[in-house]
Amino acid sequence: MSLPVIVLGAGGHAKVLMDVLLVNRITVLGMTDAGPEKAGSRIMGIPVIGNDDVLIQYPPDTIELVNGIGSAGNPEKRIRIFETYKARGYHFTTIIHPSAIIAADVAVGEGTQIMAGSTIQ
Repeated sequence: MSLPVIVLGAGGHAKVLMDVLLVNRITVLGMTDAGPEKAGSRIMGIPVIGNDDVLIQYPPDTIELVNGIGSAGNPEKRIRIFETYKARGYHFTTIIHPSAIIAADVAVGEGTQIMAGSTIQ
């Protein structure tokens, strides 16, 4: 049984990831966002539960995280989030859209995000 997830971020990249999570029937507890204006709203039916500070309510062994921060042009923020939460004991869900084609000899690491229509050899 896989753990439920919380998506870090509630912008455009997070919405794309939500589609993959929902099509894979992964339980999403909520999304976080640094902007207070999104707190309490719903995106694709999933609640924005606050900023990343709400994670203190979820011990690392009870959830997994999804890094929903986009990285167009500069991946530093994504990298920093991954490293920060790994150091706190959290794990990141690997997301693979069911339409992706992945060769048998490909190693897919923790937190990898493979979108619809991808071919990886």
